[in-house]
Amino acid sequence: MPDCLKLLLDQKEFLQARLGPLLAAAGSDAEREALRTAYEQARANWNNAVDKALAPGNATADDLVAQLQAAQRDIEESSNNMADVADTIGKITTGVNIATELVGFLL
Repeated sequence: MPDCLKLLLDQKEFLQARLGPLLAAAGSDAEREALRTAYEQARANWNNAVDKALAPGNATADDLVAQLQAAQRDIEESSNNMADVADTIGKITTGVNIATELVGFLL
């Protein structure tokens, strides 16, 4: 499964990065619509795969999701008052590290 997720992500990101130039180069509305449809399908494929990988019941994923949710709440609370910028930066770093661990679990 990790290779599958990586390939789906690579496909989505490739199309996302090149969609603008490809749309500009398309010679007809039909070609532009085909590109948009392909990109939307690649995005849906990626999202569906992530949803399935994060399906409830996977203890590791569930734990990381709970940690990330808590970290995000901490980040939002801390950034709203900005009383201690170093603390806010620390919370952001913690949240991003948890997200990175979650992505690593998926890929």
